[in-house]
Amino acid sequence: MHLKRLAIDVRLWNQGGVGRYIRNLVKELHAIKPAYSITLIARPEEAAQVAEAAPSFHLLTSTARWHSYSEQVSWLTQLYSYHFDLVHFPYVSHPVLYQKPFVITIHDVTMFTHATGAASTKSQPHYFLKQKAYRVVLAHGLRSSKTIIVPTHTVEEELTHVFHVPQERIMVTYEGVDADLAQAKAVKTFVPARDFYLYVGNCYPHKNTELLLRLAQGAKHPFVLVVSDDLFTDRMLMRAQELGVEKKISVVRKVEDSVLKYLYQHARALVFPSFKEGFGLPIVEAAYFNCPLAVSDIPAFREIAPPGTVFFDPHSYEQSQKALDTLPTHVNTSYPTSYMAQFSFLTMAKQTAEIYETRNCL
Repeated sequence: MHLKRLAIDVRLWNQGGVGRYIRNLVKELHAIKPAYSITLIARPEEAAQVAEAAPSFHLLTSTARWHSYSEQVSWLTQLYSYHFDLVHFPYVSHPVLYQKPFVITIHDVTMFTHATGAASTKSQPHYFLKQKAYRVVLAHGLRSSKTIIVPTHTVEEELTHVFHVPQERIMVTYEGVDADLAQAKAVKTFVPARDFYLYVGNCYPHKNTELLLRLAQGAKHPFVLVVSDDLFTDRMLMRAQELGVEKKISVVRKVEDSVLKYLYQHARALVFPSFKEGFGLPIVEAAYFNCPLAVSDIPAFREIAPPGTVFFDPHSYEQSQKALDTLPTHVNTSYPTSYMAQFSFLTMAKQTAEIYETRNCL
C-alpha cells in the first residue's frame, strides 16, 4: 500500500526550538513536493502563517493544546475522523489512544532524566501528576510509533540504553540553520555598548542559567540573554537581582531573526551551559556565523559542536570562567565547510520523507 494521505501536527508552530523544527520541516517538504497528500493540523490563530508557508498543503485546525485533556479526547476523535494513512507527531505530546500508524519525533528526554519540580509553574501535586502523564505519553510514543525520529545519536543511545527501544526503530536526522535566519539582513537594534557574551534559549532549570548569572558577576563584559517570555525568565531576573547582576545582563524576549543574526555575528562568544540537551540548535546557528563557542561538556554538545569549541564542566564555575578567558576572537574564528555540511533542514526533510515512504510506516 502506498502512502496517500499524510498528516503533520504543527500545533507548536511558534514554540521555541520545536517550532523552528516544525516550520523548516514543513517548508522543505513543500519544496520537495511529495507525491502524496499532506495535511497540516494547526492552531486556529496560526493557521494563516501555516497556510502561507505551505500553500499547496491541506490545512485543518484544532483548538486542543499539547499536554492537555482535550488533546487526549477531542483531538483523538478528530484525528480518527479524517482517516489518514499516517500521522507525524513532531513532539512527544500526542493522543495515547491513537492506534493508527504514526511517526513521532523525540527531541530529548530531559523531563524524564532531569525531572525537577523547579521546572514547573504549578503546585507540587499538579507537577507530579503532569510528570506521570508525560511518562505515559512518552512510553506510548516509544512503544507504538512506526518510527522514532531523533535529532542526535546521543538521544538515540538514551532511547536504546535507558528505554530499551530497538535501534532499528530509530532514525537520526540532524537539524540545520533556518533559511530565514541565514538570509536575514542583520539589524542592530539592541546590544550593549561594549563587547558581549550571548546566550540563546529558555530559562528552564536544566539550562543552568544560574551559572550565566554567576559568570556575569566577575566577567569583564556583559551578557545578552535571548530568552522566552515566560515565568521562568521572570524567576531568572529575580535571581539576577539577588546576585546584584541585573545591570550586567540584557534580556531580549522573542527576538526577530534579523536581530539574532546581528547578535551571532558580533558576540564575543555563545555561552551554552546546559546540564542536558537533545541537540542544541544555537550551537549550529552560531557556528554558521563563525561565532566562538563556550559550551558545557555534555554528550549532545560533544556530538554536534564544531572543532575549536571550548568545553567546560557545567557544574564548575572555575572551569566555565576559564573557558571564557581562553576563547578565540570572533575575527580568528572559522569552522570547516565539512562541519556545516552535516546540518541542513533540506536534508532533514528529505530523510523524513524517506521515513514516511519506506520505513514500514504503513
